[in-house]
Amino acid sequence: MNVRLPDGTLITDVPEGISKADLTAKLARNGYDISKLGAAAPPPPKPEADSAGSRFVTGLMDPVIGAGQIMEKTGVPGLIRKGLNKVAPDIWSDTDMDQAVRERNQQYVAPEGVDWARMAGNVANPINYAAPQAGLASKALTAVGPLGRVAAQGAAQSALAPTDPDEDFWTQKAKDMAIGGGSSAALAKVLPRVMRMQAVKPNAAGERLQREGIALSPGQAAGGRLNEWEQKATSIPVFGDIVRWGRNRGLKEFQEKAIERTGVGSEAAKNIHTARDAVSEMYEKVVPKLRATGEADLEVLGSVAKAGWNPELTKANREILEGLHEKLFGRDGDRYMQLSGGALKDLDTELGALARKYEKSVLPSDKVLGEEIRNMQQAMRESWRIHLGPEDAAALDAANRAHRKLLPIEEAAGKRADEVVTPRALQKALAKQAHTGTVRLKDPLVKDAVDALTSTVPDSGTAGRIGLPAAIGGVASGVAAPLPTAAALAATAAAYTRLGSNAITGNTALQRKLEKMAPAARRALIAALRAKQAEASQEE
Repeated sequence: MNVRLPDGTLITDVPEGISKADLTAKLARNGYDISKLGAAAPPPPKPEADSAGSRFVTGLMDPVIGAGQIMEKTGVPGLIRKGLNKVAPDIWSDTDMDQAVRERNQQYVAPEGVDWARMAGNVANPINYAAPQAGLASKALTAVGPLGRVAAQGAAQSALAPTDPDEDFWTQKAKDMAIGGGSSAALAKVLPRVMRMQAVKPNAAGERLQREGIALSPGQAAGGRLNEWEQKATSIPVFGDIVRWGRNRGLKEFQEKAIERTGVGSEAAKNIHTARDAVSEMYEKVVPKLRATGEADLEVLGSVAKAGWNPELTKANREILEGLHEKLFGRDGDRYMQLSGGALKDLDTELGALARKYEKSVLPSDKVLGEEIRNMQQAMRESWRIHLGPEDAAALDAANRAHRKLLPIEEAAGKRADEVVTPRALQKALAKQAHTGTVRLKDPLVKDAVDALTSTVPDSGTAGRIGLPAAIGGVASGVAAPLPTAAALAATAAAYTRLGSNAITGNTALQRKLEKMAPAARRALIAALRAKQAEASQEE
């Protein structure tokens, strides 16, 4: 008889009935290594993995197969079978989905390690992006909020992973959906910041100011403890100057934004002086065309007469109003009729100043007088418009609006010797102009600037005095080790440039664009997870 040894060697003409011990002794005498007799038979060679193209197509079809299984389990197999026959008639024929999945799993050979091609197919399927909210779970969880909808989308995507037909279908499906939903929600929280590459995450006020084009320092953008530390760091010699420069930039750009909102119409208007010049230029274009008319005097006289019927206007203030009219316009309007061009504008300015004077009074009766003076001024302005062409009338309106909006900015700037507009001072000036409190003032830009640009820990000098000895020691160390100190200074300076601060807070154009891609990236990652779920189901 013939005997094949464990190492594959074939021995012929072995006597019948020979014992194992005799055969072993004979093999040893003939030089065979008898230690191999106990070795296990070599495993059969592993089949070669499917080609990358074939595995990509498998991944591309995974959601289709998963959808087919769901539809069959929910009672509409005929429809899905008909659709699959059209997509791939050679594969699907008229077999049921469970049998089709079994055959598919038997034929598919995955490579060692991660099956990147199958993942790529899953990611490439348009179902991930064309209708990400079409799943039943997403519709059911719409009321939960943004994060709930994101979780539902991920659950719906993972639900399309093919499942093992020999296991409990709904148990597997529930597990897949739980993994997909939880992963999608976690990615929704983390992925935007990762893609935006934010070292420091701005708070809500900081985000809104950045969208307005105001470059904030990292501390101003984030607020809270980081803002406190950054404010204290301004007391450190040399380094503090760099930090202070970065923080003052946000204040300067807020001032420019506030002036821009007045509608002065000049890009050169960056501070109070240039803004005043810009408003003057707006008036100069139309003032020469202004002229006094009898209609204007009658309109003003009518406003004074109407004020006499105001029960809130006291007798004393009524006499003041009538006296102002006689002084500025004349008893019969004779003084007003002699004015033209710039003199009319000076009269308008004087009326505005008088109105503001009484409007700022603590006496309610004076505030009423201020409103009536304002009505007198408006009556005169309206009469001017009647005799101007449409273009000139619009230019006059624009100049008046810009002038009125600039007034609280001028008042806020007057609070400081350097005439820098701070958010808190502007908020108070705007509230005065609107006859309301700062809490009730509805101006999101100013409110956000108050929160972000006003220091939460005002530096009274104490921090600087306490830190001065250490800072001096640091400077001395810098003299001894100039290269590390220079590198630290360079890094700090780079961080507090406009580009550096924007990069740290994720506010460059590229970072904002990457953040917008986060939802698509999240769906792609969940699609890749779906491929792993399908592969795991196939291996069970």
